[in-house]
Amino acid sequence: MKVDFIIIGAQKCATTSLAYQLRQHPQVCFAKRKEPHYFSKVDDWHRHLPSYHRLFSPRPGQLCGEASTSYTFLPEYPHTSARLFAYNPEAKLIYLMRDPIKRIESHYAHRVLHGRVTQPLEAEVLANPIYLDRSCYATQVEAYLQYFPRTQLLLLVFEEYVADIPGTLETVARFLGISPGGFAGIDITPQKVSYRRVKPAFRFLRKVLPRTPPLLQRVTDRWCYYTLPQRPVCPEPLTSVLWRRLEDDVARIEDLLGHRLTVWRRGYQ
Repeated sequence: MKVDFIIIGAQKCATTSLAYQLRQHPQVCFAKRKEPHYFSKVDDWHRHLPSYHRLFSPRPGQLCGEASTSYTFLPEYPHTSARLFAYNPEAKLIYLMRDPIKRIESHYAHRVLHGRVTQPLEAEVLANPIYLDRSCYATQVEAYLQYFPRTQLLLLVFEEYVADIPGTLETVARFLGISPGGFAGIDITPQKVSYRRVKPAFRFLRKVLPRTPPLLQRVTDRWCYYTLPQRPVCPEPLTSVLWRRLEDDVARIEDLLGHRLTVWRRGYQ
């Protein structure tokens, strides 16, 4: 077998939600673990392919897919695109992107909630290059375009996706060659919110309990999650610094998309 398609990123851009929606499509067999990180973190990947393939149990006619945002972590994992091409040069790749500064804010919130950072946003973002690196979408995508033809890469804009989830899922279906009708009636509830994290003791309950009525949901939201008191927001001086560093990358993404990303540019000019 071969994995047919992969959501390769970007981090904090709704890849978990898209993976959840694809998992519900009858023509898709999604990996048992959403983020295997196989081609980024397993150096001897040829040797261990059987263990990777055990993450999939496809029925006849189903496409196999997975989602690992680390596949576009540059410069941490510089060989991933070459490995994926060597594994399956016919693979189709999906890459989601959002306003790059909003992505940085979400990334920071995620790391705070998981206890990985304690310093203020501005100090952390300026000291740690991963925030800017993972918002340089063109740089990440161009590493794949060295190997894969543009026709095998679907670029999705987060803001367009959340504004029209059914329309985006139809685009994804046509890209993968599956029926758009397979998404009819699926659950499209967002699967991760960067500003809250489920408490470990409640993870199992969330999996086994059915969706709760609105009143009970408010109760579980209060008691089952760690929540940041407020969403981190980049102050204006930091925003200006970040935008100056990111603007060229945004322009290159616009060239790949064939249209201007006004939804990102407004407020940063």
